[in-house]
Amino acid sequence: MEGKHHDYENDRTADESSSEPKKSADSLFAIYGIDRIKNEGFSAINDVIEKYWKIMNVRVESNAVAKNGEQVELEEIRKKLKTEPGVVISNHPGYFDVPAILETLHRTDVLAMVLDKYYQELADKLGEERVVAAASDPKKLLDGFKKIKKHIEAGGLFLIFPTGGHDYSDNKNREFIFRDGFDFLIKHVLRPEDMVYCFHVDPEDVRSIASERIPRALVGVTELVLPEALNLNTYKEQKVIHMQESYGQAREWQEVSAKSRNNKTDVNRALEEHYMRTFGVTREDL
Repeated sequence: MEGKHHDYENDRTADESSSEPKKSADSLFAIYGIDRIKNEGFSAINDVIEKYWKIMNVRVESNAVAKNGEQVELEEIRKKLKTEPGVVISNHPGYFDVPAILETLHRTDVLAMVLDKYYQELADKLGEERVVAAASDPKKLLDGFKKIKKHIEAGGLFLIFPTGGHDYSDNKNREFIFRDGFDFLIKHVLRPEDMVYCFHVDPEDVRSIASERIPRALVGVTELVLPEALNLNTYKEQKVIHMQESYGQAREWQEVSAKSRNNKTDVNRALEEHYMRTFGVTREDL
C-alpha cells in the first residue's frame, strides 16, 4: 500500500491563508485522507496513516516472535507478508489496531471484513472489491466467503479479526473468543499452503490510548473514510503501540481444527489457544 508523496504542509499553509475559517490539523488531515483514499484507493493508505500517527503523536513498534524455538527476523517475514496470498488475523482490543496493522501491509490487494452496518459506505469509499460484509444473513455471508476464496486464489490478502470485536475495549462483556467464521475460513477457503499472518497488538497500549479520547471517535479505517469521524486529538506525550508478528501457513491451523472435537465451541477454543501459544499470552493478558 505504498502511496505517492503528498505535501500536507503546503495544503495546510494554503488553507490557513484563505478567507475560509481556519481548520484544525486534525480535521484538515482527515479531509485530505478521505479525498486521497477516494481518489487513489488503498495505494494511499500507508501515506495517510503515517500522517495520522504524526498528528496524533503515536508510534508503532513491532517484533517477530520465535517460531519452533528459533529466532525469526521481522524483515524476513514481512517480505512474505508483502507477497504471499492468504489471511491476516489479529486480536482486536480497540480503535487503534486497524491502522497499526494496515500500515505494515504495503499491498493494494487487501480485502477486509467489516461490520454489515458500515459495509455500503466503506464500499462506496474504498470500492466493493476491498470490503466484504460480516453479514447476519447466511446466504450473504456464504457469498462473502466465496468472494474471499476467489480473492485469495487470485493472490490477494484478506484481513479478519477472528473475535469479531468481542475483545474490544468498549465491550462490557469483553472476552477473547473466536467466532465460527474463522474455522469455516481455514477449513473451506484457505489452501494448506496459504499464508496465515498473525498480529498481536498489546491490549493495554490500545486501551490506555483510547481511554484518554473523549468524546469517543470512530478510529481506524472507519475514521479515515467516514466524514462524521473527524474528531481527532493530539497527545502531548508520545504514545507507543507494541505489536508482535508471526508468519505461518493454513495447514497448521487446519491441523489444530482437525484434532479438536466436532463441537464448535471446542474447535474455537483450540484455535484461540493456538493463537495464544503463538504469542505466549494468556486469556488474562487479553
